[in-house]
Amino acid sequence: MTETTARTRLSLDAGSQRAAIIDAQSGEEIGALEYEIGCPDERSVTIRRIELLAERRGWGHGSEAVRAFEEEMIRGQGVRRFVSGAPFDSGLALYFWLRLGYRPAAGDEVEWPSGAAAGSIAMVRLAR
Repeated sequence: MTETTARTRLSLDAGSQRAAIIDAQSGEEIGALEYEIGCPDERSVTIRRIELLAERRGWGHGSEAVRAFEEEMIRGQGVRRFVSGAPFDSGLALYFWLRLGYRPAAGDEVEWPSGAAAGSIAMVRLAR
């Protein structure tokens, strides 16, 4: 499945639970988004990692990729909740998720799989 925005195309590989982030103009793969459907529960998806080439950061590709991914998961999988982590030592990562409408999870709201998010703040966004 491929989702497209103005600058960014997202190509999902459901088998590997990985999505290639592609520059829509050049067709170049510029990053990846790794996820797990059904984690921490059947109506949720956890974004395990999002990574862009250093020279492509700051241009909106990461934000566009997350939005396209969320739309596909809502439409195709019926996902109602998105979860990710922001490392304790990265204010930039925390700001990235906050800008996208995620909030820090309350207390025991999210049960991380064993060792999945050591050293990070659980971030949550409910589908609209």
